[in-house]
Amino acid sequence: DVPYPVTGTTYMGSDVHRKFLLEPNPHLWDRDFEAMHRAGVNMVRTGIWTGWKNIMLDAGAPNEAALRAMDAFVLTARKHRIPLVFTFFAFLPEMWGGKNPYFDPRSLAAQKEFVSLFARRYASCREIIWDLINEPSFCSPDHLWQTRPNYDEFETAAWNAWLRRQYPAATGGETSRLQELYRAAADEPIALPALADFDDANIFGDRRPLKVIDYRRFAQESFAAWASEIAATIRANGHPSQLITVGQDEGGTYERPGNQFGAGAVDFTCLHNWWLNDQLLWDNVVTKAPGKANLVEETGVMFYETLDGRPWRSEREVADLLRRKMVLSLGAGSAGFIEWIWNTNPYMASENEAAIGFHRVDGTAKPELAPLIQCARFAAEHRKRFTGRVDEDVLLVIPHAEMFSVRNFATEATQRSVRVMHYHCGVPMRAVSEYALTAVTAPPRLLLLPSARMLSAEAWVKLLALVEAGSTLLVTGPLDRDDHWIAVDRFGALGVPSTSATIAPEETLLVGDETVRLGYRGDKLQRLEKGIPAGGADALVMIQRGKGTLVWSPLPVELAEEAEPTAELSRPSTSSMKFVKSPRVAPFASAPATAVALNAKVLEPRSLPPFS
Repeated sequence: DVPYPVTGTTYMGSDVHRKFLLEPNPHLWDRDFEAMHRAGVNMVRTGIWTGWKNIMLDAGAPNEAALRAMDAFVLTARKHRIPLVFTFFAFLPEMWGGKNPYFDPRSLAAQKEFVSLFARRYASCREIIWDLINEPSFCSPDHLWQTRPNYDEFETAAWNAWLRRQYPAATGGETSRLQELYRAAADEPIALPALADFDDANIFGDRRPLKVIDYRRFAQESFAAWASEIAATIRANGHPSQLITVGQDEGGTYERPGNQFGAGAVDFTCLHNWWLNDQLLWDNVVTKAPGKANLVEETGVMFYETLDGRPWRSEREVADLLRRKMVLSLGAGSAGFIEWIWNTNPYMASENEAAIGFHRVDGTAKPELAPLIQCARFAAEHRKRFTGRVDEDVLLVIPHAEMFSVRNFATEATQRSVRVMHYHCGVPMRAVSEYALTAVTAPPRLLLLPSARMLSAEAWVKLLALVEAGSTLLVTGPLDRDDHWIAVDRFGALGVPSTSATIAPEETLLVGDETVRLGYRGDKLQRLEKGIPAGGADALVMIQRGKGTLVWSPLPVELAEEAEPTAELSRPSTSSMKFVKSPRVAPFASAPATAVALNAKVLEPRSLPPFS
């Protein structure tokens, strides 16, 4: 099959926008799809962002008029040979009178009935992709775009069941192990973390911040289980070739449901890169899970203002930034991009809704349409070259224990690592969570664990096994705590006894014959530590193990003010890799077979059976 680099856009009616299934206008859709086809759009994303009860008020009682409008929409897209991504929910799944969107059986039954309506109706359509939920949160409706408990009885039961599975020694009412892990009092029940537990405080008092790490893992695994359950319902009722995904924004690089944890539930993963305009390469790298294609499913430029209310960027500057996002989505090895949105939305009281889109309210095109046309033409002309992808030689281990803690420096450390490796060393990289290292079967040439401070015992065992098999592992900063801040003498067990101490404003590190200076400022003086190997030298420690080598920098170099120390440390490890196996972009080439099903043959026009 020829690769299918995606150059798409999001579309809802240019007359009534999000009400397009309730106030349908197929004649207008036909005109707009023809224009999108001419511009090079080869995929359209749409769906239901609000008003799910307008489609199904009660479980099993669908709005037939809205479904017939959907029929016309599908046929319009098919006429123009453009596959559809259809999104069911947004932010949180609809609860239909339940108490919890992910655990309440009443809500789950209604959600399954809702998605089944569409899956059964379009079971003959191979060209439809189902997006389970747009930019999901977990799991409190009162704390959208965060990960916070809902404190209902269904979540409480799920939390307790997760603890029993995770810590079997603490079953049968025995909670002493959990009290030790969370530093809780002997008479303190092991309940869901309180909202105050998510705060970083100088003095924690009665807060239990270590419990937050577990809750965020619980949230990731629970969302993945929900996605698997809803996906199984779709597959049981729909076409076996229909792909399933979840569209998450940059919140998935932190605590909200993320690709590194939920990739097993879907056929390919997605990224919506809206806000982090200085980290466009990083969010491509860390959201690409092993063995899965990753699509920049929703991209655009958020509206910013000057103090007097004028646009921060001109339309030309917006177009330039959007071009960068589109080009990086292809150049960083993703499956392509789907822009938000073809036609702007003037009906919501939001400056962003009114400002984002290829076309203004009067229908005239903005300068940012030009990058779409150019990128689409390039991808179409060179799609046969998007083959032969190989895994990158460098693997970044995302220290999620540190990231899920209330003192998260892992985000900054991984951002520095990606930037230096790509731009200073000229070496591409991939990423995997410390909690997903079992997905790594072949030892990469270089493993990076940047300024983790904490690491799970299972991850350390896996990393050492990869070193023994031939990898070089570069660890920066002290690593003498597990993922509950329990002390563990990891380097001492390897023959290098060490301690740790608070960081100083100025530090030095000996790299080869060069002394590198590192500066630490602000709250880092109250938050960061350094390792002190036996003998006290601030120099790299080299440990041979099996076929590989472990390199330890006692200082957390990625968290220094300057990027140069990270570059100086990385260059010796990567000098032999430059221009070796630099991967070509192949959007679906390294994904499972289901992810390559979307090709030109899928778009051959065919007749639909009568809709029931």
